[in-house]
Amino acid sequence: YAMYGIGTMLFAPWRVAWRRMGNIFKASVLLQQRDRFLGIKPLLPSDTVSFVGCQGRNEAMYLCALLNSGPCRAAIYSFSAAGRGLGAPAILKNLKLKRFNENNSLHCELAGKADQLTQILHEASPSPKDFIRIESELDALAAKRAAAEADGVVLRVEQVRSSQEAR
Repeated sequence: YAMYGIGTMLFAPWRVAWRRMGNIFKASVLLQQRDRFLGIKPLLPSDTVSFVGCQGRNEAMYLCALLNSGPCRAAIYSFSAAGRGLGAPAILKNLKLKRFNENNSLHCELAGKADQLTQILHEASPSPKDFIRIESELDALAAKRAAAEADGVVLRVEQVRSSQEAR
């Protein structure tokens, strides 16, 4: 067995990962896991998973929020074929996302929304209404961020919703 492309990013304490193949794009924050025998260890994704190492929790949540937002997902679906090519790492070049800036209140709000969604998903009985509400707020923030940073991912939330409903 062999693993290629091993680097420091693989062992970063905060990573955002997504499947490289499939019909639905969803990103997730990979955390380190505690094993009672081995201690704290990173989750190692397989070769069919793309991931980005992040410098901290807020940066990881921000990137995860952007990638899961309606505007970014609509952009990804527009230039990335479903199936084997949906989540190739090259999507980041096409999205041209700005790095997380802790002094940017919009970036921090996006990270906070991702954190809220994560907490809802970890509840014993997650509330679909809360999830949908926060996801809609996230989409609006992501559209606002794209417009403010003029990075080519400017889509109106209505366009995103109609393209998602068509899927």
